[in-house]
Amino acid sequence: MMSGSKRTVSLKTKFTLFLLLLTTVPVAIVAGIMRTLYTQVVKTELEEQQKVIASANAVQLNGFLDGKVKTMESMVNTYRTDVLAGSRAKKVELLQTMKGDESRR
Repeated sequence: MMSGSKRTVSLKTKFTLFLLLLTTVPVAIVAGIMRTLYTQVVKTELEEQQKVIASANAVQLNGFLDGKVKTMESMVNTYRTDVLAGSRAKKVELLQTMKGDESRR
């Protein structure tokens, strides 16, 4: 009589474990698939945002550099005669003035 009781408990335990595995394994598989898909989506969105930010930074940098180039061209056009034909003292004075302008920026 006792041996029958042990088999029933053992069978109940096995059945419970089987049902537990039957529900846990699919949930774990679905969770793994969802995690992989979500990771890919996040990675794709992040790469797109990085491209947009890099593009915006490139536009700003180009604008900044264009401004610097125009400033240099303007300085060259303004002081061309002084640099090419001026006396040494005039050139030194001009360079010191430009150096002073740069240090104030």
